[in-house]
Amino acid sequence: MKANRAEVNFELVERLAEREERDWTYFGRLRHEREKRLRDPQDVLIEADRLRHRLKNVGYGAAELRQQ
Repeated sequence: MKANRAEVNFELVERLAEREERDWTYFGRLRHEREKRLRDPQDVLIEADRLRHRLKNVGYGAAELRQQ
């Protein structure tokens, strides 16, 4: 009896995990699309500025960035 219960529980958990993974992917795509629609065009410039500052702190200068 315990073996049957364990097998049923295993199958149930496997199916739930598969469903959770599909849902996670689906809703992740929906979130990404929504964020893309709501994104301000100025955000690209802000992100580029942040990246420039981050790379500058690491040691990359403007010349190195242009060469890449």
